[in-house]
Amino acid sequence: MNYYNVCLALLLVASCQPRTIDSTSADYNLVVLKSVPTVKLKKGVRFEVPVQFEIEPGFHIMADTGFTEQWVYTRMNLEAASGFLTDAPLFPAPTDLFMAGDTQPLYIFEEELEIRVPILPSVRAENGAYQLSGQLVYQACTKRKCFFPRQLDFQVYLQFEDQP
Repeated sequence: MNYYNVCLALLLVASCQPRTIDSTSADYNLVVLKSVPTVKLKKGVRFEVPVQFEIEPGFHIMADTGFTEQWVYTRMNLEAASGFLTDAPLFPAPTDLFMAGDTQPLYIFEEELEIRVPILPSVRAENGAYQLSGQLVYQACTKRKCFFPRQLDFQVYLQFEDQP
């Protein structure tokens, strides 16, 4: 085999290696926003905007509640656009996770997470397109270790029509 064939073979093998994830990097999000279609709202109608997230396989995130101050519990901050009122986000029921020696479970979310955000157009809302900006703050863990809390910024798009 000549020199060029060996180099070509090595390049081919190197390009086929699986992607490694540096989950320790603070820049790497272990939770991503799933595609959210534009939400259509009407005057005087309360709506719950479903915001869906996908959690990296092999990881879980702490739920929005728990028994100890040791963890950073998941929370969502949403900045309502002018003319819209939002209420506290509605989290789903968490999954129980018992670690060795624990008498109380950890409450976690894994795989997918859908948070519903109640929203009501105010009387000042005008027809048009709006954008809500939000942040999901979470602490991701594996069964062996937990990572520093992370923040995922996201946007939800609204279309408002004043006809009920």
